Amino acid sequence: MLRFQKSFKDEKSICTKITIASINGGSGATHFALLAGNYYAKVRKKRTAVIDLSMNDDYESLCLALGKGRSDVRMDSGRLSIYKRALKDDIEGIFELGYGCVIFDVGKQYLKVKNEVAMCDRRFMVMSASPWKMEEVMGIYRDNFIGDKGDKWKYVFSFGDMKSAIYMEEQLGIKMFRMPLIPNPFCIERKQLEEVKTIILED
Repeated sequence: MLRFQKSFKDEKSICTKITIASINGGSGATHFALLAGNYYAKVRKKRTAVIDLSMNDDYESLCLALGKGRSDVRMDSGRLSIYKRALKDDIEGIFELGYGCVIFDVGKQYLKVKNEVAMCDRRFMVMSASPWKMEEVMGIYRDNFIGDKGDKWKYVFSFGDMKSAIYMEEQLGIKMFRMPLIPNPFCIERKQLEEVKTIILED
């Protein structure tokens, strides 16, 4: 199990800590982590780190698909730094660099870091609302996350439409926010960041 209690305690007063998880693979957690990272870096003007704890190759694949090539573990873009496939031993050192916001992309690994993730200031769960996936997604939610309902989590959906999302809201008793889609996470428009702001700041 990943442990970073010491880092959280030391940085609690100066660093915003966010977890982004996903109900199932391919639902858009990496997508939203990059959107949130760009929001805090470009709109809130905070040095921001996105730390990949999802144990997959999404960030590396993304770089290759966009012609960025293979890069070092840390990739910088202005105030935003992305740490790909971070290890638990890396986390304390990242906090010591003095970021104003740290975003953990834990993907499907949520249950493996549940106790530590609970220490974050904000928590977002990403899920698919596509009609052919929603029954599967709701089943996973009921089996694993029902106890966390209303406990600091916000729910964000990708794919699907509002009709499907509203059905899921009614069935699960949660509120869901539509994630803005971006063709290129390294080229995000102001309008998309304003949509992210609405999700992050919504009570």
